Amino acid sequence: MLLWNGIDPSDPGPALEQTLAEVERYFKVRITVHDCQSRFFDARGESFFHNRHFHTASYCLDGRYETPGWDEHCKLDCAFTAEAIAHQEHKVFLHRCWKGVTELIVPVEEETQQGGSTMLLFYAGPFRAGEKESAEVLRELPESWVSRWRQLPCVHPSEVDLLARILLLIGHGMLHYAAEAHRDDNPLRRRGIIRKFLYDHAHEAVNFAALCRELALSPSRTRAVVALHFGVPFHRLLETERMIRAEKYLAETEYPLKEIAEKTGYVNEYHFNRTFRRHFGMPPGEYRRRRRSAPN
Repeated sequence: MLLWNGIDPSDPGPALEQTLAEVERYFKVRITVHDCQSRFFDARGESFFHNRHFHTASYCLDGRYETPGWDEHCKLDCAFTAEAIAHQEHKVFLHRCWKGVTELIVPVEEETQQGGSTMLLFYAGPFRAGEKESAEVLRELPESWVSRWRQLPCVHPSEVDLLARILLLIGHGMLHYAAEAHRDDNPLRRRGIIRKFLYDHAHEAVNFAALCRELALSPSRTRAVVALHFGVPFHRLLETERMIRAEKYLAETEYPLKEIAEKTGYVNEYHFNRTFRRHFGMPPGEYRRRRRSAPN
């Protein structure tokens, strides 16, 4: 008899990632996850959804940062319009994006005294709907993109229904593991609070005093807790989180350095450049050029 150890409740992320990867292979889609209220962290403060916070399908990425206006269209369509519908309707729905593809959007709700609250959003796609339904959108795209559109999978309605039910069950399972990670008697809970604090506020002008208030501890006690769980002071943790984000922006977007500085919590580009050079040994502009020229 083959026995299975199940899912480690203290670290469900690997099992979740394996499950989502299998779902992607079966349905031939990519799954993106939005943690709407920053709840899905394990007790160590690590996100359950590593590298799933943005669309990675090649159809979505190609041309997005090279063609003027495309990045703005994508943000408006998925990050704002689709998400607003999910929060308003509280139901699974299909969303047709401006590039003529369809994605399944699955909100995962948690009941509160005020009613249902959206905790998590799954985006699954892209796939084709009927060519007749997409004709108007496809007329606005270059012919090369229409050809790529025809190569995408066409998912049958029964498969869409099955995919929606699978993602709902996965999402509610993650609610359980998130609740376990945040229990007051969990010895790693404070580490998770600190990691979540950084995740939520690293792009802001946040300081050590704000973390003290978040933990409801004195400055000396907060310093001791940070040192116990991470081995470095708070300002180093904050800088590392900001540099991780800066590295991703430089490698994956065309944002100017001034905008990246603002998005990573720096008051000006000079301070950002100086910190980046100290962290990576080169200025951000050179880092971007090297990343772009490196062989895949």
